[in-house]
Amino acid sequence: MWPSLVQTAKEGGEDTIESYVFWNGHELSPGKYSFDGRFDLIKFVKIVQQAGMYMIMRIGPFVAVEYNFGGIPVWLHYIPGTVFRTDNEPFKYYMQRFTTVIVNLMKKEKLFASLGGPIILSQALVGFFQTSNLSSCLLGVGVPGVFMCSFILLCYSRGKALCLFLSFLHRLYY
Repeated sequence: MWPSLVQTAKEGGEDTIESYVFWNGHELSPGKYSFDGRFDLIKFVKIVQQAGMYMIMRIGPFVAVEYNFGGIPVWLHYIPGTVFRTDNEPFKYYMQRFTTVIVNLMKKEKLFASLGGPIILSQALVGFFQTSNLSSCLLGVGVPGVFMCSFILLCYSRGKALCLFLSFLHRLYY
């Protein structure tokens, strides 16, 4: 299914695929990760790469109304002290742990643009977080290149990114 959808987008004139990473689809229980079947993230990113397209990876943690609990795993609700989409230590701990797993997978496969891959931007959609708190939580994750927290408007002109940021951007080199 993915190859034909990506190819259709390319034939329609698109050069960038944007996709969420659904936390509740990948971490079914604490520390138990799944990247099989329709959740094979590496396969999906490589399909985008093989089509000669770029990718914006929206790691989450919250993916709005598109998925149950906004894409946050149900099990996280039962961790004492956790309040979704707020500045609290249990939520930040598990969020950073998941984000680190995703980033390390992409780094291992060299899928970030700075490593030769198609991922030109990694985005954490922060929702109601205070950006300074989320920033401090995610800075230790080690995303190579450009990492964005909050919302962006991204377009291309002759292969160069032109970005209007509605929040803030971190340019990280590791």
